[in-house]
Amino acid sequence: MNMEIQFSNSSGYTLIEVLIVVVILSLLATVAVPSYQEHMQRTRRADGKAILLEVMQAQERYFTENIKYTTKLMDLDYNADTVESHEQFYLVSAMRCDVTPPMSNDINECVKLEAKPVGAQSTDGSLFIDSYGNQLPPDKWSR
Repeated sequence: MNMEIQFSNSSGYTLIEVLIVVVILSLLATVAVPSYQEHMQRTRRADGKAILLEVMQAQERYFTENIKYTTKLMDLDYNADTVESHEQFYLVSAMRCDVTPPMSNDINECVKLEAKPVGAQSTDGSLFIDSYGNQLPPDKWSR
């Protein structure tokens, strides 16, 4: 009996080739993931802008009827004094534009709305709009 061992000449990937592919994929992921996260943050920010504009529109309607603004969003037919955005990434509240403590909830000149980010958006920082049309911070409104 003649027992010969035969080695097949099959082609495969070497360890070096596999490591090179892993390194390339890691580099692509390093670039792609932060870009994707920034894109998602800007997309969610649109939810905050939309609710701010909606509540400010309600404030303007309230002003035309009552000749004053209000910090109580329940006066604007919302269920609470903080309003959740449609996609639930922001909570909106109203305040006076000036820094002096309010004597009442009535505001005769200017109201300022703040959209505080919550959940997945919580690292973005608040958005503001006032009844003069100022939108802050400007860099978050321009995109």
